[in-house]
Amino acid sequence: MYGLRAGAAAEDNLPFTERHGTRLTARGRSTMRARALLSAAALLGTGCLTSGMYRPAHVLPEGEGDLSMNVNVVRATVDEPRAAGAGSATFTYPNLVPEISYHYGVAPDAEVGGRIALGVGMFEVDAKYRFFHGDAVHLAIQPAAGYRSMLWIEGFHATLPLILTQDLKPGISLNVSAFGTYTHFTATEDFGEDDLDFRGDTLNACGALGFEFRTPSGFHFMPALEVQRSVHRSGDVADAPEITAVILGVTLGWGADERARKVDRQLDRIERKVDRLDRAPDAQPAAPPPPPAPAQ
Repeated sequence: MYGLRAGAAAEDNLPFTERHGTRLTARGRSTMRARALLSAAALLGTGCLTSGMYRPAHVLPEGEGDLSMNVNVVRATVDEPRAAGAGSATFTYPNLVPEISYHYGVAPDAEVGGRIALGVGMFEVDAKYRFFHGDAVHLAIQPAAGYRSMLWIEGFHATLPLILTQDLKPGISLNVSAFGTYTHFTATEDFGEDDLDFRGDTLNACGALGFEFRTPSGFHFMPALEVQRSVHRSGDVADAPEITAVILGVTLGWGADERARKVDRQLDRIERKVDRLDRAPDAQPAAPPPPPAPAQ
């Protein structure tokens, strides 16, 4: 009994991947599969394969829609500082399957929508509220919730971004965002009692910077640089490797046509003028001038 306890204590001192990989190997499973599972969970937990900022603080006009897509390249660094002698590994992942999103203006300062990323098995819904609108500065929050999956891992996530947009000139805006992401995940497959019962929670801190360019026709694109860092983990990944992801992405979209909106506003003004004329009483003919006075 003492030997078993000592062995368990020694195993608990191993790095995360070696400890769980050893357990699975001892039970007849391969270390490779265990590490693939753990790597998928780590990536899923950070959400580092999807962009967190892909829209500015601007809000769509009420009744208008916007269809967008995003592609990005992820550079992730995985390290395990708590393990003696453990190093770090860096890899780059081009996520070229576009994320597709659609949003719709429902009020002067609110819009709703969602996105789907088939390349990483993620979909989410969100709502944006712009709580400050100055001459050139916009502030908004865009809470989102969704589901994501990778290999044998699935999870639900929630994100709360704060977005600042500074209009630099007509058609060009600077966008800055800070947000946190919470994810709860578990294994999608019951491997049996010989496998790891894998579940946990992660919390990530993220920040992003981008420039949006818009045309009067409604086309817009925004290159952005984003950094995500895992700051808290619990459950089976409490001592998982820390991951820092740098994401370079581009969002392209087609929204409300400013020229069409101007034409619509002009037509509305013309219709209002016509309506006022129709409601006005018929004008009476002017009385004829009095006859000239007879000469004396």
